[in-house]
Amino acid sequence: MKKQNIIFISIAIIVLIAVFTNPNVQAHREALKMMFNQSLLKQQETNGNEDINITENNESKLGAILGNVFIDEIIKNIVTTDNYILFSITKLSFEGENRIIGYGLFGNVFISSEFNKVLKNDFENNKAFEEKKKNAKEEAKKDLEELRGL
Repeated sequence: MKKQNIIFISIAIIVLIAVFTNPNVQAHREALKMMFNQSLLKQQETNGNEDINITENNESKLGAILGNVFIDEIIKNIVTTDNYILFSITKLSFEGENRIIGYGLFGNVFISSEFNKVLKNDFENNKAFEEKKKNAKEEAKKDLEELRGL
């Protein structure tokens, strides 16, 4: 009988801890915002090794600040949660479609690895775009030098 009581009390304590540590919507939004910010930092690190002049660096910093404000507003508008008392689910609502991208449990928010892959692919696409943009600038400089030589 004592063993059953201990098991019942242990389960009750775990359930109570889950109820009181269930993350709210703000915690879900913060977790997603951290993920976006980490993605931006990775992008800046890879672009930071390039030869950038001071003006472009200041523009990059201003863009990062505006990007954070923009990300905050987007996340506020498209991230919702469904609270199931013991746990919660992170949902992304966009163009009338809801997608589950994560869950919250015991004070933690876990974002799906599929969503991480989407961010990584977006980063890779952006990196390729930046490389093409850089090549186009170099070609334009060469063309301009050729025109000046004529």
